[in-house]
Amino acid sequence: MAKRVPLIDELPNPARLALIYGLALAVIGVLVYAGLAFENIGLLIAGVFGASFWLFSFGFAIYALMRPKKEKRQ
Repeated sequence: MAKRVPLIDELPNPARLALIYGLALAVIGVLVYAGLAFENIGLLIAGVFGASFWLFSFGFAIYALMRPKKEKRQ
């Protein structure tokens, strides 16, 4: 049984996916930036891209949380 994370579990599916993919890209980008950025400017750009995509995804998740929820019709 997987451990439940309350904040992530409350997010709608698109926001959850954006947050997870953005976090994964940020981790890859930061690793590339830290390891090899001083040898190749393209890798520096990749690191900045990863971090900025994570910030975009985090913003999208916050937007999805702040959106008014639709009432369910019965």
